Amino acid sequence: MSSTIKIEELCKSVLAWVWAAQEQLHMLNMHDAKWIIDTKNNKLSNDQFHTLLKTYKLIRGAIGSKTFAARSEENRQQFLDICENVYRPPLSSSDRWKELSERWIEATDIARMAFNEENAYISATSKVLWFYHPEHWIMYDQLNVSGLKQWAKHSEPQLKRIKTPEGFSEAFGKFYDELGEIGANFATKFSRRNYPYKPRVAEKYLWLLGNTHNSMILENFRSGIQLSDWGTEIAKADVEEILEKSAGLWV
Repeated sequence: MSSTIKIEELCKSVLAWVWAAQEQLHMLNMHDAKWIIDTKNNKLSNDQFHTLLKTYKLIRGAIGSKTFAARSEENRQQFLDICENVYRPPLSSSDRWKELSERWIEATDIARMAFNEENAYISATSKVLWFYHPEHWIMYDQLNVSGLKQWAKHSEPQLKRIKTPEGFSEAFGKFYDELGEIGANFATKFSRRNYPYKPRVAEKYLWLLGNTHNSMILENFRSGIQLSDWGTEIAKADVEEILEKSAGLWV
């Protein structure tokens, strides 16, 4: 019996990690790298910020339109200034995840007060924070939350209130320690140019898990691998830990 397996023959729970890393690398090439560099150098313009918000689907609904739409340049700048003031200072704690979680909550609270909006901006503040600290942070959105809830129900049923910033931060931290880092490391085996931010690969995996179209997305990806003759074979032993920790998670 063969000790290796082709990429296109991987089951969903393993192939999802390869997809996640490739998808994030594509986004890095398309726009994220430029925005990370410009944010680091304090050169992200209001127009660029508008494009970033639009790309990440934050200009939706009444609140998004009020704060971020093209006509709302002053509000948009005020929001960016809030993020700048909270996110720019260097990290001072050895527990960077905890410190960034606290900054995320702080910026969200300030934005809500500034624009008189309750229960708003939780996704926008998390996504902007990532561009300041991409090595240590991720993005929050409904699909990530859905995927994280599914994982928690499967592996950590005691975790509650995952939709809240505090609950999301706690749950993702546990997910990354148990499965996320293992999966992200595994995904780096399949590209000459690796995606540099492993927590985002883990987040993208959750995004796919929470997406009701994940079977179609993975089958399309599998077809692309077959046509591109990727050619890489994987030792079956390399996928055993992922299979064990995600058994029953994907259907």
